[in-house]
Amino acid sequence: GDTIWTKRYTSNNSVRWSIIDLKILTNGNIFLALRKDQINPNNPNSDWDQLRLITLDKNGITLQDNIVNDSEVDINGFTFLSLDDGSIITPSYISRIRNLPGIYEREYNLSLSRIKNYQKIWVDTLYDEFFSNTTYPGTPFKLVSVNDSVFAGAYTHTFDTLYDSTLWYTIRSFESVRIFAKSINGESIWNRDYVYWPLKDSVGEPVYMLTDFNNAFDGGFIMCGFAGNNDSASVNAPAQYGYVLKTNCLGFMGAPEAAISYQTSDSLIVQFHNQSIQSGSYKWYFGDGDSLSTNEYVKEVTHNYQFSGSYQVTLVAYGCNGEADTLVTTINVPNIPEDTIVYVGDGTLLSIFPNPVQSGESVSIYVGDLNGESATLDFIDYAGKVVFSTHIPKGNTTYIFPISFASGMYLARLTKSNKTIETEKFIVN
Repeated sequence: GDTIWTKRYTSNNSVRWSIIDLKILTNGNIFLALRKDQINPNNPNSDWDQLRLITLDKNGITLQDNIVNDSEVDINGFTFLSLDDGSIITPSYISRIRNLPGIYEREYNLSLSRIKNYQKIWVDTLYDEFFSNTTYPGTPFKLVSVNDSVFAGAYTHTFDTLYDSTLWYTIRSFESVRIFAKSINGESIWNRDYVYWPLKDSVGEPVYMLTDFNNAFDGGFIMCGFAGNNDSASVNAPAQYGYVLKTNCLGFMGAPEAAISYQTSDSLIVQFHNQSIQSGSYKWYFGDGDSLSTNEYVKEVTHNYQFSGSYQVTLVAYGCNGEADTLVTTINVPNIPEDTIVYVGDGTLLSIFPNPVQSGESVSIYVGDLNGESATLDFIDYAGKVVFSTHIPKGNTTYIFPISFASGMYLARLTKSNKTIETEKFIVN
């Protein structure tokens, strides 16, 4: 408990310092990140943060001390990830003033930076647009290392926002907790969105907050937080719901499911559409000796057969730890009716886990690609009565619902523009 040495970074009337993170490096040096909060000299009603990085030796002697941000940012509540080459990955909110008469309102865009030798190697913004203070998540941003070349993280992601440029507040926004994986060079590998019980309320959707995120023992990830209900007082509902989520190494909760559709555009040319879900990579075997490996973002595959005939096409959807789903189908070339789409495999717009589910617990429903549109999800009991209905603002997202239904068989029905696009049965015990 004896004090060996002390370093002090003094605040004053215009500058405030706070520690963001501190790490002991492998060589024994101390790497320190400080948040510098200062008043904007051009607008005393607004302020911004700067990131100050300091390296100390084990005796507290300053080796380097630099401010690295070159723009107005907000870095409150963040931590950074140290890499073996001495660089760091750090998140921040890029900040700017909204140009509205008489209103000094800030808006933000979440970004990631890799910094080495106090210079930025790359910067990647994570939101498609800037958001006002009312949608600024203010939530911890967590980063973990996956291997020497890949890292993962989680944060509150805001999407599908109605925003009036003449007002200081956002009319409505939808939020999710997003898990992502990126290479240390900045390339995106995958993103997964999780929404815990998407309540309908007068303000919009609830606020989803992230408390912690970390690696799991099996190569997956675990995170926790809460969902806040804006209308808790008026609807006599709990104000917050806590959650703990465990995913696999690809950020999914369910196993891979392989499915395809195909059609012909010419006598020997077949267009395949990958409709699989919850997979990270795929292997196609076209039955004529040719094969193709793709990642999860390649949805369309075109293959030109040299001869007419019958071919056995195989698609292998790969998950984590050797888990895979294999789909085999036979196609007849060129006897595929032109402009006719043939579907093979289970429907892949809904995946329910766990199934069966215990009453009083939660069920996760992965909604597949909705082509940028929204949908409605209904739970229907054996008598045909809708016992729960909710808006689904986007696809490629896992929605988590607490189940308090009586034991029995239920149907999850996904509709778009009043048309049923998929159904899936599940059992409540």
